[in-house]
Amino acid sequence: MQSAPRNEELAAITDTYQGLIIGECIRALEQGVPRLIEVEDLVQEVHIRLWEKLPEVRRAKNRRGYVRVTARNAIENALRKLNGCPEPMEFREVLAP
Repeated sequence: MQSAPRNEELAAITDTYQGLIIGECIRALEQGVPRLIEVEDLVQEVHIRLWEKLPEVRRAKNRRGYVRVTARNAIENALRKLNGCPEPMEFREVLAP
């Protein structure tokens, strides 16, 4: 079965960076992210994203940075959904008059 080694690899990555993942999520809450978003939900979302992008994580030269950016992106996406904007805004949309 192909997924068993993949599960073990993901577990090794998330175990190594679990403190970083949780720290990023807690820091977001401390900086005013609404309490409607739970840390556990954000952490789970980061794990799912790492699972989906495992080939990219494998190739990343800076895994710690990759995991940190993944956590921050999960936080930003959760905020977008909370504010009724499910899709990321394009840069030009923000600058439009």
